[in-house]
Amino acid sequence: MYRVRSLEQTDKMSQQVRLRMLEEVYPPELLHACVQQSPKRQQKRRRLRHFTGLSVLWFLLAMVLWSRLSQGRVWDKLTHWLQDRFPDAPQEPAGPSALSYQRAALGVEPLQWLFEQGTHLLCTPKTEGAWYRGYRLMALDGSLFNVPDTKANAQAFGRSCNQYGKGAYPQARAVMLTECGSHATVGLHLGDYDEAEIHGAYAILPRLSRGMLLMHDANFFGGAYLEALNAKGVRALFALPSTVAVQRRRNLPDG
Repeated sequence: MYRVRSLEQTDKMSQQVRLRMLEEVYPPELLHACVQQSPKRQQKRRRLRHFTGLSVLWFLLAMVLWSRLSQGRVWDKLTHWLQDRFPDAPQEPAGPSALSYQRAALGVEPLQWLFEQGTHLLCTPKTEGAWYRGYRLMALDGSLFNVPDTKANAQAFGRSCNQYGKGAYPQARAVMLTECGSHATVGLHLGDYDEAEIHGAYAILPRLSRGMLLMHDANFFGGAYLEALNAKGVRALFALPSTVAVQRRRNLPDG
């Protein structure tokens, strides 16, 4: 819900951009510290009508919530309520080129830092369905995400191809660690299209700790990886690839 609140006459629109819901997850002091991680943006206050580093950060977080909308529409959702404050002096809309420039100026480093500092386990021992015999239930899985079709992304991530030609978009392979009880993603590794998911699993190992029960599919199976989990005190439940020969104890109903 949007509502008009008291604003100082000297306030700039960009200094009032915020989402109350996200502030419950990312405290304001954490977001202010996050902006300071940008090496590309000057740290002093800039006399801009539309943008500050913090407003651009809010804009990027809002793009996740409204992923099907264009950049301009997302920015409008963040700022249109401010038009009611000064109806006689409407703000000019931010164009796509300006928004793209501000995203590049902020850089990727603040968002990486925010993910590392802002994600954490949420379930308590009283959370129903989050535990099994005293072990915290965790899940590891991988997925492919399309990224914008640019030369830089194609070089960084690569793309699929078959006998008919190249895929429509470059794709990034994400390996994610999720707390099952809260569905919170607490670990993430982004790699290129051709990277095996097991490499991402190794990169996420520091996010695992003793007392967890990690569930994953056969793509992450490996003797060295199981030894690494055992060394951290992490138990694992997973499917075996068909190429592994083991002595069957019993067949499950699904075969």
